[in-house]
Amino acid sequence: MKRILSRIMEEFRTWELPELAARDAYFPIVRGKATVITGMRRTGKTSLCYQKMKELLAGGVPRDRILHLNFDDDRLMRFTADDFQTILDVYYSEFPQNRDFLCYFFLNEIQNVPGWEHFVRRLIDREKVQIVLTGSSSKLLSDEIATCLRGRSVRGVMYPFSFAEFLLANGVFETLPTRLSDRDISLLRNALRRYFTIGGFPEVQSVDERTRYAILQEYIDLVIFDDVVERHEVSNVKVLRHLLDTVLNNPSQKFSVSNFHKEMKDQLKLKCSLADLYDFLKYLEDAYILFRLKLHSRSVKKAQVNPAKVYPIDVGIVRAASRDPDANCGHLLENMVFLQMLREGWKMGYVVTEKGGHEVDFYAAHPIDKRKRLVQVSYEMPSSVTLKREVEALIQAGEELGVKERLIVTWDDEAELDGGISVVPAWRFLLGL
Repeated sequence: MKRILSRIMEEFRTWELPELAARDAYFPIVRGKATVITGMRRTGKTSLCYQKMKELLAGGVPRDRILHLNFDDDRLMRFTADDFQTILDVYYSEFPQNRDFLCYFFLNEIQNVPGWEHFVRRLIDREKVQIVLTGSSSKLLSDEIATCLRGRSVRGVMYPFSFAEFLLANGVFETLPTRLSDRDISLLRNALRRYFTIGGFPEVQSVDERTRYAILQEYIDLVIFDDVVERHEVSNVKVLRHLLDTVLNNPSQKFSVSNFHKEMKDQLKLKCSLADLYDFLKYLEDAYILFRLKLHSRSVKKAQVNPAKVYPIDVGIVRAASRDPDANCGHLLENMVFLQMLREGWKMGYVVTEKGGHEVDFYAAHPIDKRKRLVQVSYEMPSSVTLKREVEALIQAGEELGVKERLIVTWDDEAELDGGISVVPAWRFLLGL
């Protein structure tokens, strides 16, 4: 194992790091804690690590103080917990002077080796090493990390490209504009149509439509079989697949597990317990292919008994799974708005007003700057009757919750309405302009 590790370390020191699209994901570095990057498969976790390595090199950190090991490497298939000390023996025998400096260890798929957490805790406690862990969501989940590392980790989540990352990755702009010309706005509108179609997974950005659908459908299968069936020993694959298919075909909508259970039993004659359905939904959420949004309410019981809204990870995934990809552009736009606020760190819930029972898509509070906002999403500027209802809902919810920032996000309309309501085009909202 010493010879294998020595060879892998030497290869990394001489290997030119790939040129990849820049990512703007949250990447926390805290001394005394491991940085853990989680997220759905193929969102670019390893690429983000390469980006951070380049930043370290550009900041003057010597290449020999950066170590990268991928435990998916076939040469490490026989690696066991007993071999972890060998990593330190080989590394520090080649660079003994580095014991006096902070080194950076990027360990990919380390969870493939049982007992990995004991090694990582020892590194944190006894060595001058900053640890970065990445891995598939099927084996490196946040609740497991909390148990294994006991407060010695800080987590970042990787999502598919944001609209800003999409623009840079596809060469629409070299740098994002801060002041928009008419030409810039035209480019943004055109790019948004494409982003709305293909989504943000890096691998599908430059392939043809048929290949894109094949790749995204393969992602769905990977989540089903690797992240749920294999990991949780699920035998009722038919129900699991039907559950995910239903969610992907109904994005941004309330999902009642009890109603779904009744439909399966009465109409489809599929057998599955209600408890198993709740478990399946949790497994899919753990794998980051979907997110649930609960009712925002002061009453915990009220929030629990009302159905959650469900948002898939990416509009491209939705289109790849959908029987009618353009059936409801409004729900797809709402999904994009949700994901953008999720990336930005907003804590969210949907709202039903106490007076009148008006519904607002998002109540959002930011834990850092303490901002609060109410956001309604409508693909097109509503008709006068519908617009009146949307405005009343925002005003009523704003008064009940004490929120002054009130937005209606549309595809391309822009206006200022009574009640302090701003109508914002999606391309502007997604870029925070």
